[in-house]
Amino acid sequence: FFFKQKTAYEIRPRDWSSDVCSSDLKDVTFAIVSAPITIRVVPSPLVLTPAAPAVAVKQGAKVEVAYKLDRQFGFADQVEMSLEPPQGVAGIPAAKGMLPNGQADGKLELAVEKTAPEGEHKFTLRAKAKFNNVNVESTQTITVKVEKGE
Repeated sequence: FFFKQKTAYEIRPRDWSSDVCSSDLKDVTFAIVSAPITIRVVPSPLVLTPAAPAVAVKQGAKVEVAYKLDRQFGFADQVEMSLEPPQGVAGIPAAKGMLPNGQADGKLELAVEKTAPEGEHKFTLRAKAKFNNVNVESTQTITVKVEKGE
């Protein structure tokens, strides 16, 4: 690597020619020694925690699913929340809502139709937002037990 050293006052646009920078530049491998550092990589600045791992509801009724959302790394915007049923389960539409900035606790209301199949179903509780102009999300699984309606 060859470079003629000049001060900032001596460099002019025409100086960036072969007399200043060598045309036969080569890749150079070198090592830098420093103190060890630890980098922690997390998938999302959103930490989602359901209030309960399971809820029970009768056919034709509604149930509120409570959750807590911790925002980390200075994230403070609103978050889009949803409670999504597993594929193939009819009669239980997804519940959606927004959690305003500054609020940590929220609830989604799940309405179960009378035709919904009985049994335990694994729902996905999802939090979606943009952090530094990047789409981020956090998910948790909640068991919804549908019982026979009256």
